[in-house]
Amino acid sequence: MMVVIQCAASKHPNAGFMRTAAGKQAIFVADPLQAPPYRNTLYARPDDPAQGSRTWRDLLVEYNATNTGNPYGLLEAYELYRNPVYSELVEKFGLHSTFILSAGWGLISADFLTPQYDITFSSAAASYKRRRKSDRYQDFCMLPTQSAADLYFLGGKDYVPLFAKTASEHGGKKIVFYNSATPPHAPGCELRRFETSTRTNWHYECARAMISGEQEQLLATTTTNTPPARKSNLSRFLESRLTIKRAGETVKPSIETVWARLQKLQGQYFETKTGKAFTFEISGRVLKTNRTNFNLPQSEFAKALNHVPIEGPGEINNLVRGPSYIWAILHDPRVRRGEW
Repeated sequence: MMVVIQCAASKHPNAGFMRTAAGKQAIFVADPLQAPPYRNTLYARPDDPAQGSRTWRDLLVEYNATNTGNPYGLLEAYELYRNPVYSELVEKFGLHSTFILSAGWGLISADFLTPQYDITFSSAAASYKRRRKSDRYQDFCMLPTQSAADLYFLGGKDYVPLFAKTASEHGGKKIVFYNSATPPHAPGCELRRFETSTRTNWHYECARAMISGEQEQLLATTTTNTPPARKSNLSRFLESRLTIKRAGETVKPSIETVWARLQKLQGQYFETKTGKAFTFEISGRVLKTNRTNFNLPQSEFAKALNHVPIEGPGEINNLVRGPSYIWAILHDPRVRRGEW
């Protein structure tokens, strides 16, 4: 069996943020134009452009797929929310059988590194946080493919449509618990009423009833256990996302992916187009060449990355500092890896 629980507004204060190439923290909301201004902060939707044609959602997938040591300090989804019930579900049912339905990201695996965001379906929230039915999101679905396991959803009626949509292709039974007076509309799902006098966050009580085993009737009489997979649900999902390329589209890695590659190449020799050899070292978000002691911020590489492939440094003379070095580094096969 597998369990999906809706997300929560209250998140750990030490949770990390995605960041722009210039180092600003990105906070994801439903309506950035209505969000209150805050210093050194960019408000954005998950599917807004972030770098060229790549969205923040694309960059988050790449961030999860690239072993960079998690420089932004993102938390795994089950650790992001302050209520301990998320960790309790993982402890009871396992990391790869627990999922979270996020109003910002979709149906995500419990171990998906997730940034701070402030998006909800709740009508009581401020307008810039509220996701509306007409809003367009490219929601994730990280459920394992070809699984026949029973899938339980714990969440408010406002989240049921998103669950029904994202889990529509799941091959097993889908059971939706609800507490409202009127049963929710959940196509393809079995509905079960959870009896409790609690109204706010009743799904936490429901989750703990499942965890404790006090109410065995909550569970289906028969469940289909999925065999252990060689790869986690998250690993398979990330691989599938990263191998999908639109026909004719130039696919480039994010600046974070490129920067991680550069960190591994410190001290190795590169060559400019005019044949001058150089090495470099990296400190934080600055690359320093040994030949002329150029200090090149990561943001300069991000600017150039949006324009690759580049025929030569002359194309970016007016765009970045140290164009000869940046061109030589970005177009080196050790960095480029045939991706553009």
